Amino acid sequence: MPGTVRLFRASLAAPPVPRAELADLLDDGERARVERFKFPHLRERQQVATGLLRFALGRLLDLDPRSLRFEVGEFGKPALAEGPVFNLSHSGDWWLLGVASGGRLGVDVEAHRTLADLESLARSTFQRDEAAEVTGHADPAERHRAFFRVWSRKEAFIKAVGMGLSYPLEGFRVASDARANGGLCAVDDPAESVDRWTLRSVEWDPALSAAVAWDRPDAEVRWCTLGGGPA
Repeated sequence: MPGTVRLFRASLAAPPVPRAELADLLDDGERARVERFKFPHLRERQQVATGLLRFALGRLLDLDPRSLRFEVGEFGKPALAEGPVFNLSHSGDWWLLGVASGGRLGVDVEAHRTLADLESLARSTFQRDEAAEVTGHADPAERHRAFFRVWSRKEAFIKAVGMGLSYPLEGFRVASDARANGGLCAVDDPAESVDRWTLRSVEWDPALSAAVAWDRPDAEVRWCTLGGGPA
């Protein structure tokens, strides 16, 4: 039977939990990482993003958010010592969290921004067929949307694999269209298979692109509130 990925979203500019309450959830290491950001608005954004992660997982697991202990994998991917797998992404004012019972999970959100060199960036970053699909759109607005759709899908997949940018971006191909599922078209890695993955876009605002990847086929994606129930 297909599994379920729970997704949580929030605005970092207007979080659903008071900022002071979120700041109080961070441990000493997280506070130190927040302070490394040079600009105040980036420090505040990171503080809110980290606090929301603890708040959401604490509510979902019925635990004190302060009691959660995170581990960091070989390639820097955080995980809970015990409990469900999760992945976090934030871009601009948007925050996205995915949680699943097990396996490899990745999420990505990309706030759309103007790219003067979109075509050259697509050709240097994406697989050849992906770049051709993106740059082949005559309408600049659709070309822009297709670029960020591919970007978010590829980021979600490599985050799920858990190897970061050491996993070759040219080693797999994703679709650039707005299909609900089937976003993973091909993968060169013999240890992987397209049929074993769910990769789909999960946009909720026209000014962003977002995607979720999980190594389970035909998975259900369910939006939840930060209290853990259905959105």
